[in-house]
Amino acid sequence: MKKSLAVLAAFVLPSFLLFSQEADEPGSGAELTVIPRIDLGLPANLGNSSIYSLFEGNISDNLSFSVSNHWASFSSDFKSFDTDAITDLYKYTWRSDWTNWCDWAYLEYGAGDFAFRIGKDMIYAGGIEFDAYDYDVHLPLMSGLWHNLSCYQWGGAIDWSPSESTLFSAQVATSPYGERPFGSGLYTYGLKWVGEEGPVNNIWQYSAIDTGDGFFHLISLGQTVSLSDALSITLDWRNAVCDPDELLLKGSTADLSLLWAPSESLELEVKGGWENRKDDDSFLYGCSANWYPEKFGRSLRIHASLAHNDLFEDSFYATVGVMYYLNLHIGR
Repeated sequence: MKKSLAVLAAFVLPSFLLFSQEADEPGSGAELTVIPRIDLGLPANLGNSSIYSLFEGNISDNLSFSVSNHWASFSSDFKSFDTDAITDLYKYTWRSDWTNWCDWAYLEYGAGDFAFRIGKDMIYAGGIEFDAYDYDVHLPLMSGLWHNLSCYQWGGAIDWSPSESTLFSAQVATSPYGERPFGSGLYTYGLKWVGEEGPVNNIWQYSAIDTGDGFFHLISLGQTVSLSDALSITLDWRNAVCDPDELLLKGSTADLSLLWAPSESLELEVKGGWENRKDDDSFLYGCSANWYPEKFGRSLRIHASLAHNDLFEDSFYATVGVMYYLNLHIGR
């Protein structure tokens, strides 16, 4: 799932090359990033092993694009989950095989304080937990909402950024409940606020999601507070739980995490989560470590995680792995 704060950054980067450190002039240019990841875990599983690519850049001074492809997923043996619910992000949208490899693909046109976006994108749901890229996360530390909600949908959005620290957005997109993007006639209507005030960052979202039997009103409130340059705390709350069979259900999902990054090369995080539906409670808790060897900058990541998640059949999961970000600059 993609980072909303990167969208906010587009308003203050004239080239719209959000990930290219070399592109500092307006004009055409792009960057292709290929991200292979291999995990090995106990009990026997492949964690978040996968191959992704991210291709984005600008066509002109005002027109940019972003395409994220999910080429392969090798996760297995999270036994209480239907395998398709983990690896097939499109179970509740378009079931044709050829769409499985495309997470999002959209064009964005910027005009002053406004931006207009059309294509396949993430609906306004999930708060800060959904803001991390799919290939970056540790699966047992993610909520049932993250695992089961088909958040990538087709539609359009209008963004307004009155300042460098504030973005408001309105979106119309297809519904996760539709078996085909537009043939089902089901849509999602969303609002979003992304803000930064001093040490506090917010991603607050509301989506009215057509289920075919009325609307589910999903509220996602995510906030991160920077306690120091190295330490931050994040709290997410959503008024729903999610499972692969019934999808959104009334309840509460809350996650609390503490991130300590003592240097550019090391990130340590602890996280706890709670999901409640009527009298049914489930919990997750654990920790993770990401190390970026200085010789490779941020291109190589070696990571490990230890977690308990009631959503999975086995009690505890321990995983180690490696991920590489291969960046290729195209154009100026």
